[in-house]
Amino acid sequence: MKKLLLWGVISVLGLALACGPLDENGDVTEGVDGTVDGTGGGDGTQQLTYSWVLIQDELTDTEACTTNPGADIDAVQLYRGGEEIATAGGNPIFHSGNVCETNTASDPSKITGEPDEDNPEDSNNLFLSLNGGYVLFQMFESGSTDPVVFQNGDTLQVYEVFNPDNSDKTKEGYQVYICPDSSGDTSKCKYIGEGKGDGTFTVNL
Repeated sequence: MKKLLLWGVISVLGLALACGPLDENGDVTEGVDGTVDGTGGGDGTQQLTYSWVLIQDELTDTEACTTNPGADIDAVQLYRGGEEIATAGGNPIFHSGNVCETNTASDPSKITGEPDEDNPEDSNNLFLSLNGGYVLFQMFESGSTDPVVFQNGDTLQVYEVFNPDNSDKTKEGYQVYICPDSSGDTSKCKYIGEGKGDGTFTVNL
């Protein structure tokens, strides 16, 4: 009998250790990834974290085609508590909408770092023209290889290149989302606003 009781105790302990730590009621407190992360919803649902930005172009009309079609994204900055903490970085993913046949500004790396396009009329194209598509990227603090995870109240500043002498015709529309992954599926993302020209967008989780 003692051997049976001892074996029962060992089995229960082994099950508890395999499943995860217990709370004061003896229930397993396991996170989504097998860790105690405290990010679960109060109803037991998964709490998503958002570290990706998706900027979707609004260009659909081929009559509006130029050599740099659609919204022209120069840079994106992240502010927290009124201070700039990060810029677009890493390896942005560009999905061109191919609304127009020609796009001379299709390099997604041009959106990384601080704003640097001071003359939209020259040919160096220090920006990305979305051409009816979208770009996905993460935000990085200077010197860090870990992307920033967005917090409620964070602010994204998007710089969209336009000619100040003809702003009505050269400011182009786009939509901004924050996403939990790089799939590009906006049904998983949170829409945080629409812009034309430079725009400021507040994260509301």
